[in-house]
Amino acid sequence: MMEGLEYSIVIAAFWFPIYWVFGGVFFATIAFLKVIKLRKVRFSCLFTLSSLAAAYGASYLGMRLGEGEIDSCLSSASGFLDRISAIIGCGILSLFLAGGIGFIVLLGLGMIILYISRAANQSWIDSDEGVREKTNLMFDLE
Repeated sequence: MMEGLEYSIVIAAFWFPIYWVFGGVFFATIAFLKVIKLRKVRFSCLFTLSSLAAAYGASYLGMRLGEGEIDSCLSSASGFLDRISAIIGCGILSLFLAGGIGFIVLLGLGMIILYISRAANQSWIDSDEGVREKTNLMFDLE
């Protein structure tokens, strides 16, 4: 049987930057096209944590989906790097399938995070109160 934790972390380290960059670009495009006022720090933090969770979930799922093939290749591997290459070489299909599933899950989580991170009120920069006050001034020219 496989010792999954350390190898899942290594594979998750591969998936995380892919999820984070491509998912971030996807949601930045959505926020830009829909002109959503967004609490950027909240969205960024929650999306980073979601990317980490999705990456680990995808690596764990990929290891479990290809468990039989991976175990047969691990029997002949000796060192850590040999074992990582055996996992990737024998489980490439299951790892990429799980990676796609993980990305779809991340997009769903990202939509929820995007909804949670919307700014309901205008920021002080965007408010037009100062403009309204200047236009409502009445001048007495007598």
